[in-house]
Amino acid sequence: MRALDEEESEEDKPSKFASEVSVLKQAAQFLKRQFPRGSASVGANQGLRLTWRLPKGEVRLIVDGAKASKTYLYVELAAADSFVEYAISGEKLAHAIWQALG
Repeated sequence: MRALDEEESEEDKPSKFASEVSVLKQAAQFLKRQFPRGSASVGANQGLRLTWRLPKGEVRLIVDGAKASKTYLYVELAAADSFVEYAISGEKLAHAIWQALG
């Protein structure tokens, strides 16, 4: 994510709101050393999209560029249907990652 913040073009940078997502810090407290690497990209409205492709599924955290827009968690597990979570917390993100890790 740090590399995205250092982009020269404003269009290629996440907004200040998207960059300050506290859910990641909270999830890291739950997962500790189990926190896997993921990929980050900038989406519409300078939002942030974080994706973890893991052995048992995929987890995506989509943070829009403005507070008024929706931020959500998309989870697709190999052994279950996919689902979307709009009430996001660090604990929910950590749980989804833990499930996808297997």
